[in-house]
Amino acid sequence: MIRRCFVIALLAACWSNQAGAESEPLSIEVCQRAQSGVFYKNCLGELLELEEDRLAYALAAARQEISRDEVARQFDAAQNEWAGFLSEECAFAFAKVAPGSDASAAETRCRILLIRDRIRYLAEDY
Repeated sequence: MIRRCFVIALLAACWSNQAGAESEPLSIEVCQRAQSGVFYKNCLGELLELEEDRLAYALAAARQEISRDEVARQFDAAQNEWAGFLSEECAFAFAKVAPGSDASAAETRCRILLIRDRIRYLAEDY
């Protein structure tokens, strides 16, 4: 966690120096302004890690609200199905761009966007 905070602070400082603007919250758009492909892919990787952490927290919070075993099994099954969808959808994003140099970044962007959608969905009341 400390390493991640350090890396994010370092990335923000680099963006600020590169763009000549104040640091912004980490986002795909911020990453896209990177001056190098390596920096861009590292930025997306850090952003993906943050979103995965947010998803884990959202899943734990949603799971905690479930009191019946049957509903918990349904929730777990739905999450497993969603995880399969995420894998397949983002593999397609990679394949669509491959063999281009942006293929792995396309897959990472896909994962970030779908995870954000899942977090929003988990937060909604039915």
